[in-house]
Amino acid sequence: MKAFRETVLPGVGKKYSFLTEGGDLVVIIVHDEGRREIHHFEGPDADGPRDMLVLTDFEADRLASILGGAFYRPALAERMEMALEGVHIEWVVVEQDSVLSGRAIGELELRKKTGVSVVAVIRDEQPLVNPGPELVFQAADVLVLVGRADCFASFRRLVEGEET
Repeated sequence: MKAFRETVLPGVGKKYSFLTEGGDLVVIIVHDEGRREIHHFEGPDADGPRDMLVLTDFEADRLASILGGAFYRPALAERMEMALEGVHIEWVVVEQDSVLSGRAIGELELRKKTGVSVVAVIRDEQPLVNPGPELVFQAADVLVLVGRADCFASFRRLVEGEET
């Protein structure tokens, strides 16, 4: 999957878009009231969507569960999970008003305080792999974090300002 974009739609919700490996554009609009729209374009320059699907909140949750493997796991995914047992990966967007914004990895001591490590930062669609302690987070950075699942609760508390 290429460049993943997130856009705030004031008064509507959020829009997510990405190009598939096959070159199709997928646009997902999540409305504030819960409705989801999935638009499929044949390429990024298409005049209009080839397909559109509108889902309720419940239907979107069900689709996400299916796609996420809650009902069926391909054999390859099962083997990968066994190899990565206990490892949890999350992607987090740094918001403008976040305690992370404008602060360096080393200053925050994320690994020491939460057990979560920053393995990459995606900035302006460019991955910064294995960033050092001097890297300063900026608003809109996408952090790729790794750690045990239970460590992410500590990370969330730190980001929400409940821990120092």
